Amino acid sequence: MRIVNILPHGPFYELLSERKAPLHEWPSQNGQRVAIVNREWPGQLGQWVLARTNRYDWEVWQPDTHAPEALAHVFDDGIIHRLFPARDHAFRRGFLRPSRDPFSSALLDELGRPRDEPRVIVLHGFGCLFWHDVLRRLRGRPNVATVLMSHGLSVTPIQYLRASRHPASFLACAIEQIRTRRSYRSVDVLSMPSAENLAAVRAIYAGRIERVAMGCDFAYWRPAPDLTTRAALRARLGIPDGRRVFVTVSHFRPVKQLDHLIRAFTRLSDRPDVTLLVVGRGDDAYDRYLRALAEPLLARGQAIFRPYVQGDPLRELYWAADVFVSASATEGGPVTTMEAMGCGLPVLTTPVGRAYEVMRQHGAGRVLPAAAHDRWPSVIRSILDGGLPPILDREVARAELDWRSVAAHFTGILDDLSDPRGVPSTRPRLAAS
Repeated sequence: MRIVNILPHGPFYELLSERKAPLHEWPSQNGQRVAIVNREWPGQLGQWVLARTNRYDWEVWQPDTHAPEALAHVFDDGIIHRLFPARDHAFRRGFLRPSRDPFSSALLDELGRPRDEPRVIVLHGFGCLFWHDVLRRLRGRPNVATVLMSHGLSVTPIQYLRASRHPASFLACAIEQIRTRRSYRSVDVLSMPSAENLAAVRAIYAGRIERVAMGCDFAYWRPAPDLTTRAALRARLGIPDGRRVFVTVSHFRPVKQLDHLIRAFTRLSDRPDVTLLVVGRGDDAYDRYLRALAEPLLARGQAIFRPYVQGDPLRELYWAADVFVSASATEGGPVTTMEAMGCGLPVLTTPVGRAYEVMRQHGAGRVLPAAAHDRWPSVIRSILDGGLPPILDREVARAELDWRSVAAHFTGILDDLSDPRGVPSTRPRLAAS
């Protein structure tokens, strides 16, 4: 069976400035690079699924405004990554800000070609307006099943009214809510990383819902080998002895609430025993904004900014820390929290995402109230005075969040969809609560 994963966005070409080379590149077109920048979610999931079974062929399809024609590259593990020419399209809902997403007629044409082999089409991203066209093209096709995977907070169209109360916006969102409910009738399985906003999703989708979050490799993300290694890493960062180090790793965007986190630490001016280690990147303007907010901490030697890194350099930053912090307003995982858990760190987090759900179930971690930012300094102070948050047992985290567990769960879903008898899954499904 062929598994076709469709991404709602093009390659993140802005990341190429931070990479020695893309994963694969074709000749430039009109001065624009054409490349596969990274594996992204479906490529990573495919690697782990294919490591478990050879029953599936795995493809990743991606619209790309740089691509002059349909292009394909086969990776060594057998995964095929295709780029399809696309154009930017502004999707509007009344007076709300337009959503700009790529639209690819070439991808739709390829999707609609008659095929005899059974396929599972996996749509990555909840609420993408391009999915209406995709699902319409698939309607009535034999031997095709559809999975819709949400990777973050699943927001329904009617919930966009939080951003606008204009009558035209209300009407547009209500129409889109109805249209989405009709489109999603043809979805066989919908997955969400956590149960957050499940009741709202149930208002537009009555079918099978599974909990599937992105994972991480707990065989790689492991605790520091010894205290000597940890001390050497802290010395390399210039962190004095006796400091409690809080590390946060993310893309610099407003939803990550790093500005509120920096303000919280700035208000602890009477505590010389704390350092905030901020790892990540964003656009230049937002990066400057965060650094300006952190100026009092930087002047006191209590804040360190490091660019986003992966692999060993990132693992070493986790090893140098005492506490991991996730301050996001919404999250799907996040993967960085899972990596920190693998490295044995206690976690301070807002109550969002799959990792938080696992911690809550097992009485681990400490919570930052997502919107009550004025309470954050007192929560941090309580950790400095009263001890570190309870650490989630690493084997519990591994069983729930390791890529092997995620791939086993998703393979079970694919097996159900490929079984002509339609055997229902025996795995636990999400239930409204």
